Amino acid sequence: MWFNADQEKTPIIAPLMSVEQSFDGRTVTMEVAATPGPGRRIVGYIWEFVDGAITRGSDLRTVQHTYTEPGEYLVSVAVKDDKGCWGVGHGSTTVVVE
Repeated sequence: MWFNADQEKTPIIAPLMSVEQSFDGRTVTMEVAATPGPGRRIVGYIWEFVDGAITRGSDLRTVQHTYTEPGEYLVSVAVKDDKGCWGVGHGSTTVVVE
């Protein structure tokens, strides 16, 4: 099962978009704050960008992504704890070409 609907065990996550743009204005840095349930730890992250890119890993609390076009993008992140429970969050960021 990919997502566990048990709210008591599901990690609480709050996507924080801290945007740091490169000189062309299309690279952003995103960070997620996740709080696992009592006695648990975060062991996995899946970031999904609306342009089709997906980034997965065990230590991806912070990621960088470069967009090919300016615009406003929805970013989703799923966080997994060591008991197999998932939490999902969404946030948007605007990419501006300088």
